[in-house]
Amino acid sequence: MSRQGKCHAPNQKPETRAASYCCADRRRSWRPGELETQLGKARTAGTSAGSILFNAQRQLAQLHKWRLAIEQGRPFSLEALQPPLPFRRRPLVEAALKAWTAARLAKAMADLAAATLASRLNPALADTVAERALLAIAASGRRSAA
Repeated sequence: MSRQGKCHAPNQKPETRAASYCCADRRRSWRPGELETQLGKARTAGTSAGSILFNAQRQLAQLHKWRLAIEQGRPFSLEALQPPLPFRRRPLVEAALKAWTAARLAKAMADLAAATLASRLNPALADTVAERALLAIAASGRRSAA
């Protein structure tokens, strides 16, 4: 953890942080208040809903790729990743890989794709659409971890 007690790098973009809270951090992401706080910070920094959704999709896709390798019995190790996973993110990724199945990650990616389309079709509601989609995924992750 950094000096501020956060699990993210201080120079990490707000949209990446908000997306991280949705899908990777098992201990924090499924707390709606913290996710809403990160989304608020991203909005205050001028980050678009599209950027937040894109980063969440990217993170879910990476988790899906790794989880699929695990489920198919292919050799997989976080130590062997190139570029290497940042030290502080490793426990978060390990927890997410335990909490999510490949099928549930695929559904979450489809839900985010639908939210991205909805946010593009109605830009006035883009922030609300993004927030609801990320909260729904976070709630889904919470149910699976229980």
